[in-house]
Amino acid sequence: MTSKKKPLSLKERIRRGQPTRTVPVWVGADMDLLDEYEQLTEAKPEPIDTTSLAGPAEGAFIARDQADARLAELRDLLDDYRVDFVVRGLGEKRWRALVNEHKPRLDDDGSIRKEDRVVGANMDTFPGALIRAATVSPVLDDEDWAALLGTAEEEGTLTDGQLGSLSAAAYTLSKVEVDVPFSSAASSTNRRSASA
Repeated sequence: MTSKKKPLSLKERIRRGQPTRTVPVWVGADMDLLDEYEQLTEAKPEPIDTTSLAGPAEGAFIARDQADARLAELRDLLDDYRVDFVVRGLGEKRWRALVNEHKPRLDDDGSIRKEDRVVGANMDTFPGALIRAATVSPVLDDEDWAALLGTAEEEGTLTDGQLGSLSAAAYTLSKVEVDVPFSSAASSTNRRSASA
């Protein structure tokens, strides 16, 4: 029998701070290996004919065993490149300060450029700055960040898609309301209102 975990007090929840999310990123990996891994995990095993007295064909077991062995091999190869970024939402003051450091660019007519309108910041520089500000783990120094995000002179290690995943997680945690629709408190409220 498992004991129920004691809920955090309001003070503990407040001190814990903004919500976090873990975003796995494969830094420097051969993305073909990741694609192969995803294809193998999504592949459905062939159905086995249980009505046959002969049973399943021997080849069905060999194919599944080979796929399982390849999955294990790919996991080992990819684990060497996986970095779990833990990003935390920014509070309003930090968000505003970051936006002010990366002001949106203006078109010739003085209006904000189309690509900068949604966030209200320079979308060439803001996403990298947001990732850096929101990352809790791993702890990186300036040299690491320059290598990952790039500099004015050099491309970074992270792909545009990886930058997008990390900045989208940081944006969502910072600006989108966190809602847990299936929490026990919400469920009990819904049950009470349904029975009224």
